[in-house]
Amino acid sequence: MAINFKSVKRKNPQDSSESKYYAQTIMKGYYDLETIAEQISKVCTATVHDVRGILSSLQQHIGEKLAMNQSVRLGQLGSFHVRTNCASVEDLDELSTNLVKGLRVHFIPSSGMHKKINLDVVSFSKED
Repeated sequence: MAINFKSVKRKNPQDSSESKYYAQTIMKGYYDLETIAEQISKVCTATVHDVRGILSSLQQHIGEKLAMNQSVRLGQLGSFHVRTNCASVEDLDELSTNLVKGLRVHFIPSSGMHKKINLDVVSFSKED
């Protein structure tokens, strides 16, 4: 199984007259909560409804803990935490909550996940 990519021409943010080509991955659809629940229920004794309920509860708990500024670690999957999108200031006294423009959830894969997805394991295929 190869990861497909295409070439995308982008302008240099520092020099708008310069453009370069970059590889951009092409997604082959998505794997949603319902499909995950169905697949998990096939390999265990829990019903698809039980698994769906557990995964929905997991989503809710992750959101709640992130809103409380806690990192959420999920074993060999990785961890989630919140990052701010904030304007910079020259002086420390100018820093305030009014400069925070948004929040993002950041995911850090575990070392086990890195072993599954790395350049030694994955192959690539260029599409035009």
